[in-house]
Amino acid sequence: MNKTIVSKKILYKEFIGKKFLVINAVLPLVIAGILVSTIIAHGQTQTRETVAALQQNAPRAQLIYNNQKYDMSPFIFVNNGSLNKIQFPALADNNAKLRLQEGSKISFQFNKRPIGLDAFVVDYDGDIPSLHVLSKAGPNTFEVKGPQGFFNLEIHALFSDGQYTSYTMLADFVGRTFSGSRASSLQESCDTPIKLQVTGVEASNQKDMNGAATVSDNNLGTIWSANKAINILSSARNHGLVNNFLNKNSWIQLDLGTERALCNIGIAFDNGDKSVSFFTVQTSMDGIQFRNLGNAQSTPINAGASLYSFPDLPDTVRYIRITNLGDIMGAPPGIAEVIAVGK
Repeated sequence: MNKTIVSKKILYKEFIGKKFLVINAVLPLVIAGILVSTIIAHGQTQTRETVAALQQNAPRAQLIYNNQKYDMSPFIFVNNGSLNKIQFPALADNNAKLRLQEGSKISFQFNKRPIGLDAFVVDYDGDIPSLHVLSKAGPNTFEVKGPQGFFNLEIHALFSDGQYTSYTMLADFVGRTFSGSRASSLQESCDTPIKLQVTGVEASNQKDMNGAATVSDNNLGTIWSANKAINILSSARNHGLVNNFLNKNSWIQLDLGTERALCNIGIAFDNGDKSVSFFTVQTSMDGIQFRNLGNAQSTPINAGASLYSFPDLPDTVRYIRITNLGDIMGAPPGIAEVIAVGK
């Protein structure tokens, strides 16, 4: 079974706990007292006129692959402090216009230049969303590597005028391969992953009485919140690169107690359906020297958790640090739950 699917089933059980109701695979779920609808029903209701106006105002993006250009659909559009959901991503049962080969390069062009860009392979057609970060090969170029099958290719773009837009396109991802005995051994660990035990949690700071340990208490109602935040859009406008803020913002760190094979990370952000959280994940063997797994952003498809994977996972780690770069709406970054999935 695909490790992404297995990991998602684990997360689904952990974040829902005993409070769940499954009537049909496409009907709503009750997660910790929060109604999480299916993808089509998420977000605010928009009239056709409103959607047309938002599409007109949102920057336009095209995928370039094998010298062909493909228009991408805007999903999230943030403008003047307002977050809008324009067109929800296609489900995997729709016909994909594009087949993307493992190891190939894809690039993007816009009608205006972004100051920050990240790309993901996203599975929205499951119990919870899962996002796989793609490796950057250039400012607007990425390498195709990740899960195999029908998924959404999604890009998140920041612009110097303060706008943020995410774009999606359904694609068929083919030709997944792994090389080397170490890669094969670690990958086998992720074929049947489990929720890894956390022996300790610490944070650089906190906003209120909810300490760092609340992100590992199996309770979506308790929120760890940092006491300071960076306004992502204004900071990116002034400095050009989001990476400039790495380790200058608040962080929270999980200790697995011993070295474990890490496959994925599950995070439930506070107000996850109303904003976009920017963050960086770092790992360490000794808690002193950390290496970056990569940057990512949450997707406000619903109020629940999402599963995140990175190009360098699976890997052997003991410490997992989440550096909250900020919240796109300017609020202090808050996290309800974090789990590590591995072996």
